[in-house]
Amino acid sequence: MKTKVLLFLAIISVIFFIDYLFLTIVGCAANACGAQDCFYCNVFCKLAVIVIIASTMLPVAISAYKTYKQNTLK
Repeated sequence: MKTKVLLFLAIISVIFFIDYLFLTIVGCAANACGAQDCFYCNVFCKLAVIVIIASTMLPVAISAYKTYKQNTLK
């Protein structure tokens, strides 16, 4: 049980780091293209919320699917 929890936490940490890198690259590219403050207040914040929620739900959904698949095969 401990190994599953540690693995899950490690996966979540890696996913959040990848999200951070992705959002940093998007922010730098937008800045290089001359984005104004309204981009960061509107589009970038909404994009960040969507990316973080989707990436948080991904491991949970995969785990739920695996559990469902194992229980239906029995």
